[in-house]
Amino acid sequence: MTSYRAPLLDLLPYQTTGAAWLAARSQAMLCDEQGLGKTAAAIRACDLIGARDILVLTPASVRINWLREFERFSPLDRPIQVLLPGGEKPHSHGVVVASYDHAVTYKHLLEAVNWDTLICDEFHLLKSRTAKRTKVVYGLGKRIKGIAANCKRVYRLSGTPC
Repeated sequence: MTSYRAPLLDLLPYQTTGAAWLAARSQAMLCDEQGLGKTAAAIRACDLIGARDILVLTPASVRINWLREFERFSPLDRPIQVLLPGGEKPHSHGVVVASYDHAVTYKHLLEAVNWDTLICDEFHLLKSRTAKRTKVVYGLGKRIKGIAANCKRVYRLSGTPC
């Protein structure tokens, strides 16, 4: 049986610029307006730096969208796991797409991995220092490390940064 993969989509010039900008940094925020292709730019940035192990934290409603976008915009063949309720535990390699709630549930498994890149989609959801998901991602001061502490790069995406 032959598997079908849709042809890769080209990025628009400003998305290519955004991808190169992200790839040149270990910590970055991409705050373009909604619908301009931040997801595509972040995926291409991961390709540019050769990232193999990528953790994407996102609202639960768009987890499957990230799977489709990796298939549409990345020519690299990485295993992709989307964490769903009642599904298997997160892998420690390839691309793992998880909701912020899954990050809280699987904190110890996710922070034990040295991810090449952490992508925080809709990162404005991490604005409250006292929220569980914020503590899980960023930690709490110098005493308690978060998932981001073991990531070589952290890309934050939001169309609503305020």
